Amino acid sequence: MRGTIKLVNIYFWKSFYGPFFAFGLSFVFLFIVSSVWNLVGEIIPNMVLPGCYTTVILSLTMIVIPISVNDLRTSMLLKRMGSSPVKPIVFLMTIIVYYYIVVFVSYIWQILWSYLILWNYRGFISDMLTGANYLYLWYAITLTYVMSLSIGFIWMVVCRRNFQIQLISIAVIVVSFVLGGLGVPIGVVHNVTTGVGMPLLTKVVYVDPFWYTSCLNYQAWFAHSHSVFNIYGSSMFDPSTLLTIKLGTSFAIVDILGSFDKYMALFMPVGITFALGVLDIATFRWNRRD
Repeated sequence: MRGTIKLVNIYFWKSFYGPFFAFGLSFVFLFIVSSVWNLVGEIIPNMVLPGCYTTVILSLTMIVIPISVNDLRTSMLLKRMGSSPVKPIVFLMTIIVYYYIVVFVSYIWQILWSYLILWNYRGFISDMLTGANYLYLWYAITLTYVMSLSIGFIWMVVCRRNFQIQLISIAVIVVSFVLGGLGVPIGVVHNVTTGVGMPLLTKVVYVDPFWYTSCLNYQAWFAHSHSVFNIYGSSMFDPSTLLTIKLGTSFAIVDILGSFDKYMALFMPVGITFALGVLDIATFRWNRRD
């Protein structure tokens, strides 16, 4: 087991994809998105931080892990794994757990950079940190990780080449940039207050699986009364409590999530993960002929 962990760790740091998506791209994405919203001036930049923090999870699970598994399972070192003491399932689980830890390290990395990039808004970021429900946040991050990982394994089964995995995953992330609240606050693309934000996208967001996990992440980060978001207490598991946001130049109160949205956010990620997990187990093969 120790040798397996060492091998996965060496591969992570020697490859381009791991450090880049975990620490390099996450910083660039955080800087660009927060700077754009700061220039626009319609919203306070920290309103989009939960989505920015989530982007690294999608990048690692839908791009880095599938590529890593593809590379490692076709390497000469592991072609004889069937005759070695380390079984493929153990090796696979080591990769999954290793990157799960990387996700949390990168998450903290992004929070620290948030203070430097948004120094003028450090008070709002401090409010986020003191007002978050960290148990719910752990649940939201874990569910996002598992669901996006199940999607990444689908790409690994369907795609024969690494560049195909990259193209499909990047396309999904770009769509989720808007619909899933990764780069646009969820209150801008969806709300239950008529005529505010982007009404045309209010119903479209339901087709994006990451919309539901974004809802959980936002609720976890702003689990208590906040100057921008206000859920009036921890309410991730209380669909009767609406999530509101101060939006626009007048910073009017806008209801983002109604009871229906919160029920969907609770059950859809679990259902999607279960369905794709069953499909992954049925279709994934360690030994594959290209």
